[in-house]
Amino acid sequence: MDPNGPPGCVDWSTFRSSIYFGEFQPNLKSQYAEQYNLTIERQLTRDTLLRVSYVGTQAHHLLASYDIDYGHAETCLGLNNLPAGSVLTAPTALGGTATSCGPFGSDSEYFIQPGTVIPAYTAAPGTPPTTCSGLTLPYNAAGSTCIPAGTTIGPNGVTLVGLRKYSSPNCQPLSGSLFTGCPSDGVPVFSNIFAEDTIANSNYNGLQISVEKNYSHGLLFQASYTFSKAIDQGASFENELNPLNFNGTRGLSLLDAKNRFVFSPVWDLPIPKYEGVKGKVANGWGASAIITYQSGFPIRVQDQNDSELESSLFFEGANTPEATGPITFMSPKNGPSNNNPSHQYVVGNFSDSNPGTFGNVPHALCCGAPINNTDLVISKKTPINERWNTEFRAEFYNAWNHTQFNNPDGNFTNSTFGQVLKVRESPRVMQFGLKFLF
Repeated sequence: MDPNGPPGCVDWSTFRSSIYFGEFQPNLKSQYAEQYNLTIERQLTRDTLLRVSYVGTQAHHLLASYDIDYGHAETCLGLNNLPAGSVLTAPTALGGTATSCGPFGSDSEYFIQPGTVIPAYTAAPGTPPTTCSGLTLPYNAAGSTCIPAGTTIGPNGVTLVGLRKYSSPNCQPLSGSLFTGCPSDGVPVFSNIFAEDTIANSNYNGLQISVEKNYSHGLLFQASYTFSKAIDQGASFENELNPLNFNGTRGLSLLDAKNRFVFSPVWDLPIPKYEGVKGKVANGWGASAIITYQSGFPIRVQDQNDSELESSLFFEGANTPEATGPITFMSPKNGPSNNNPSHQYVVGNFSDSNPGTFGNVPHALCCGAPINNTDLVISKKTPINERWNTEFRAEFYNAWNHTQFNNPDGNFTNSTFGQVLKVRESPRVMQFGLKFLF
């Protein structure tokens, strides 16, 4: 309870600065998808069918996450553009320590000292455009969000409690008093407000080729190959969009698999069958398999160092690092040490983006290690008499014991950036079974 308020009044200051997740926006639109395909079939032999298809899907008004209360980079950079020592840490202590604005500074308090002359400000390349010639304010102050260049700050100074649009909704830093409507303790009312809105789109285009052979001469199989491309702005709820440009995150979907081949044969042996004791031993053998080869999935790349000065981190960051040179890939098998699980995979020249800007690396780099897997089953059916039968099965998962590497760490903030730390599949697993049927 608020000790200074009426009985039962909640002290909301204990909840500051509040962060909100999953706020649905008004006027959500209906999500829908358009699907189309063209298929051509051709019978190659009496029991073999060839099918070639083009398949496409366009999805519209998909739910996506973004921050509606991100920090204003132009204000942060504008504060740093002021004369040295003119920005203090607190509005009420004119003798407070000098400060500057930097990463994760959007929920801090800044006080511009009286007598400070606002210099001209030019937006850096990649920063949000501004029409203010001097210092851009994050929220409307006395009918304006701009202190023009050449303005001399009055005797009460200027107090900014947070650098977000809704940091302190009642704060009026240009009102003439020290901090009209601004939280006196310097703690903003609101921090991030992550919203859900129907603002995303995706598309998929694929060439699908399959050959199917019906059972004859002891053999049946299905072979399929897909060549495709999937594009979206975010493949999951956790993928935060760039709040300044929703299409800024558009690129390869994390679910994209450019090439995928699957072969599934079933083979009964021998042909022809034998009689008598010889038949008990030689007949009833069979083999089946699922053989898969697939291109690796795209690598999610992000930078959580807040170099864009928005202090906006959902489950993931909306920013990416800056590539200052070629980006190359090294096979995990050829990493620095095959005895070390931290195999180097992504090799290149990376750095944080310039302050207030977004990096030039796409949100998804193609691609991680491919999948190469074979599951194999060998079986033997042996009838004992008219009522009794047996079946033996030997099953081999990842039969050739191929190492299936996971994608490397794509978070530039981590010291393990670009390294493969885990494998996707377990090593070869064998299991055996014997059934009696009666």
